[in-house]
Amino acid sequence: MVNFMSGFLINYNASDEFRNMPPDPHPDPCFSEFTYGNVNNNASFIRNRMSKSDYVFFHATLQEPSYGRYITACFVIDKIIEGSVARNNKKIYNKYDNRHIKDLKRKPGDEIIFGNKEKSIDIRKNPVHFNRQLAEKLTFHSKSDKIIFIEGFSDLERISSSTRQFRELTDSSTKFLWNLCKKKR
Repeated sequence: MVNFMSGFLINYNASDEFRNMPPDPHPDPCFSEFTYGNVNNNASFIRNRMSKSDYVFFHATLQEPSYGRYITACFVIDKIIEGSVARNNKKIYNKYDNRHIKDLKRKPGDEIIFGNKEKSIDIRKNPVHFNRQLAEKLTFHSKSDKIIFIEGFSDLERISSSTRQFRELTDSSTKFLWNLCKKKR
């Protein structure tokens, strides 16, 4: 039996305009190498709440397969390293392309998640539709333990607004999402 740790939902911008913005493209998360970095309050959240073997589910608004919100990957955390430590480690610097590692002028305070390459899943080609039916099945470790759907707002607006900040999932929701993602491989 698989022993589950904590699970987290992380929103990212999947638009080409954002991810390929010159002169500083921002391919983060880097799905090909299962790395993700963040700064400020999000770095603090990563540092204080996440740990090895936790599950991180990345979601974004996509145009394809049809316009909506989708879970596109799940990283099973192998390690978390403070950005300046990763940037000063030649082995890590030469191995990874994440901009939090390659930007030697970056100020300290960022945190980088490294996903386990054997366990993590990139399902961008067959993503999980993060629609109302899925959202209503999820529960969170917070005051608002469910996503509330309010009249006058679309389902996409409510899901996007409720998951803009990092959200910690309950154990049952982590297992549920992990099993959905595994089926999409």
